[in-house]
Amino acid sequence: MRSFQWKNIFLPDGTSLRTSHCGNVEFAKVVGDRIVSDDGTSLTPSLFANRYAKGRNEWRFVWLRFPGDDYRMRAADCRARFENLQLQRSNNDAEMSKVV
Repeated sequence: MRSFQWKNIFLPDGTSLRTSHCGNVEFAKVVGDRIVSDDGTSLTPSLFANRYAKGRNEWRFVWLRFPGDDYRMRAADCRARFENLQLQRSNNDAEMSKVV
């Protein structure tokens, strides 16, 4: 499966990205291993969040909708959820090693 790797977040092909600024809403999509805007420009998450504004943190201003999902999730929330899962797994592994 092709995807775009954004730090610790895996964005599979077909993931939709959304951002807005001053009432203007923009969309992009993961196509293969790139993020492509509606006008065909290849972007990073930071460039996407800052196309018409500067200094915006992409984790706070980009919303994601994964293929098959009916809702969007703020990228920062997705990142936090992933980090929490990693922490839980690490704690579970530590507990399991004590049992053995």
